[in-house]
Amino acid sequence: MKVYVKMLPFPGICDAARDMEFALREGNIKELLICVQEELGAASLPLEMLLFLRNGHGLDIHENVQFHDEDHFMILPQIEGG
Repeated sequence: MKVYVKMLPFPGICDAARDMEFALREGNIKELLICVQEELGAASLPLEMLLFLRNGHGLDIHENVQFHDEDHFMILPQIEGG
């Protein structure tokens, strides 16, 4: 299945917004995170500091969610403050 990922800039990981496309076999978050890490050349991703959206809705990366062909993901820094 083909999925699309847009990652907004995050210091030390991604200096500019990146658009990525991956062909996944299993279609789960673990596989997606591995692909993103490899694409960015990152040893790891600071998961606790990132927000994940799937088709515009929040995604809990600790849940076992199956993805669908043509899903769109966005990875952005978590927003704090008030």
